[in-house]
Amino acid sequence: MAGFLLFGKKKGKIREVRPLLLQLLQKGFRLSNRLIDAVLEEAGETLL
Repeated sequence: MAGFLLFGKKKGKIREVRPLLLQLLQKGFRLSNRLIDAVLEEAGETLL
């Protein structure tokens, strides 16, 4: 799921990945901190 968000950001379809990742976590998706940090870094956004 996180990879799709990053792809969308790179294609200009998503402005920010961070709030969407936070929503996934709040909805019960299990994402490791390492994965989240890597996706946010690749997206050029601040880490959690």
